[in-house]
Amino acid sequence: GGKPVFKGNPTECALLELASGLGADWRSLRDSTPGRSEATSGDGHPFMFSSARKLMSWAVPKSGGGFRVYVKGAAEIVLARCVSEIKGESLKPEPLDEKRRTDVYINGVVK
Repeated sequence: GGKPVFKGNPTECALLELASGLGADWRSLRDSTPGRSEATSGDGHPFMFSSARKLMSWAVPKSGGGFRVYVKGAAEIVLARCVSEIKGESLKPEPLDEKRRTDVYINGVVK
């Protein structure tokens, strides 16, 4: 068991390498996520990267109905589309206004 070698989309490879470096078992995570595993991939909905959207996303079904959407792309593009954030331990969505969006971008991305 050496270090895994990832091939394909550079952003996807970087995310998999980050997860692996943090000790996450990305294969188990993917295999246990409905809509992302090979067996259930038909239940998920990929929205591949496009230059018009400047991001890619994957919608996976939630057990109680609806979908959870995982997104990767340029921080300013993703943040511009966010309307709420989850902070702290309550896991309750809170409105995300322009001031907070700017703060997240400057303190979380630029610095």
